[in-house]
Amino acid sequence: KGESRRFTDEMGYLLEGLDPTSDLSVKRSSALDIVIKLCDQTFWRKSRAAGLLSRIWELMRGARAGDGDKVCITTS
Repeated sequence: KGESRRFTDEMGYLLEGLDPTSDLSVKRSSALDIVIKLCDQTFWRKSRAAGLLSRIWELMRGARAGDGDKVCITTS
């Protein structure tokens, strides 16, 4: 339970940084941290099991990732 709680807290902190009202630098930092962490298979599996992958995508798009922000762009 402790490991699960730590994961939930960490994801909550990272997702909070993608709030549309956050500064651009905070959104970029959170987006980068999330992408780096999702490259780790264990973290990705936990995110998928918790049903967070679609939420992450929605928050990234809501934070304007891929919508003119060259750092957070998600498509080529």
